[in-house]
Amino acid sequence: MDQEKYIALLYKQLQGELNLIENTLLNKWLDEAAINRVLAQKIKEDWELSERYNPDIEVDIDKEFNLLQQRIEKEEKIATLKGKIVPVKRRTQWWSYAAAIALLVGLGTWLFVNQSVTTPQLVLTTASEEQKEIQLADGTKVWLNAQSSFTYPEYFDGTSRQVYLKGEAFFDVSRDVTKPFIIKTSNSSIEVLGTSFNVQALPSNNYTEVVVKTGKVRLAALSTKQSVDLIANEKGIHQYPINQVNKVEETDMNELAWKSKVLFFKNTPIPEVVESLERLFNVSIQATANSQNCLFTGRFKEPNLDMIIKAISEEFNIKVRKNNTSYQLEGGCPM
Repeated sequence: MDQEKYIALLYKQLQGELNLIENTLLNKWLDEAAINRVLAQKIKEDWELSERYNPDIEVDIDKEFNLLQQRIEKEEKIATLKGKIVPVKRRTQWWSYAAAIALLVGLGTWLFVNQSVTTPQLVLTTASEEQKEIQLADGTKVWLNAQSSFTYPEYFDGTSRQVYLKGEAFFDVSRDVTKPFIIKTSNSSIEVLGTSFNVQALPSNNYTEVVVKTGKVRLAALSTKQSVDLIANEKGIHQYPINQVNKVEETDMNELAWKSKVLFFKNTPIPEVVESLERLFNVSIQATANSQNCLFTGRFKEPNLDMIIKAISEEFNIKVRKNNTSYQLEGGCPM
């Protein structure tokens, strides 16, 4: 599928008209390269500007293309005079925008051609069992969990601070009431002014999950704009298959354990303990049905999986069988 068809899909998404197959194709294209996400964001911004569009304005498409080409050549001449080398990527980026102009003009968003060059985008990735910390230009701190990708601008120069996440990250956002901080995932949008929270948008899951530690966060579906506001110790989930955004009343703060390095249980049924351990250590743990009656209490700083399994085994006389990265817990507690 060529560039213009993906741009058409972007507009269908903005209108809430994408079907499931189209949505999958578009998300795959967005994940392929940072430049695709930059172009998509630019189109969204111009779509929002189009609310002020005057339908009586007539635009000469050929003229706009010529003007854009002149701007490209002018920038390259200036760069040459200054002794700079103009990278191929820069020209490619310009022509990615040029490919979108005809469709943008047709929809009344001709202001796009008069926008400045997009702020350089940087990409931070993590491998399996790797975590990274970064501070953005505005002072916001981001902790990126394993097997994740985070795209962000070198600096924030617009009316908002927009970034893109695939995977899981914890954010401590620097407060700026004039520039909301917006995180885009493949299907969701999270908007804040200044707060700390966790976002999970793993490619293997069919949902985006937000857990708020401090402040206030808005989680929204990109296609329908349905949203929910969350405050400290609340969780929101956007379920892609049914395109619903809901607030979850019971929040397990152990979901932040990968960042805080602390696990805490208080009279917690073993199946719930197992769920937290599986999520944190990326292992498989099977427990017998009567373990539901065992209520576990404990606090673990810099938690070690084998140490926690041993504590559970000794407290409830549960037999443990280990096979590589999987565990079998046999036994339980009487009613």
